[in-house]
Amino acid sequence: MALALAAYLSVAHAPRPQLGRTRQIPWWGWLGGACGAVYVTSVFLLIPEIGAAPTVALTVAGQQLAAVLVDRYGLLRLARRPISHRRILGVAVLLTGVALITLS
Repeated sequence: MALALAAYLSVAHAPRPQLGRTRQIPWWGWLGGACGAVYVTSVFLLIPEIGAAPTVALTVAGQQLAAVLVDRYGLLRLARRPISHRRILGVAVLLTGVALITLS
């Protein structure tokens, strides 16, 4: 993969990345890489233990729960949005689906 990317960049005459600008990235801007590494490792460990469907369902439910909290507190420079009963119900339905998939 890295070799294919390097080959493409050499042919495309893309500008070289400016590493000096990395100091301008806020501290939370680096969390994406760490979260991605934890997610990929978790998926490889969880699928053999609980199966593919519960693993994917837990991923979606976790993303929705995180999104509700990000909206509630206005994290990542986003506008604050209250946690409504519909949002709570939506996450609860997702978690209920995870339980049904896991228990069947």
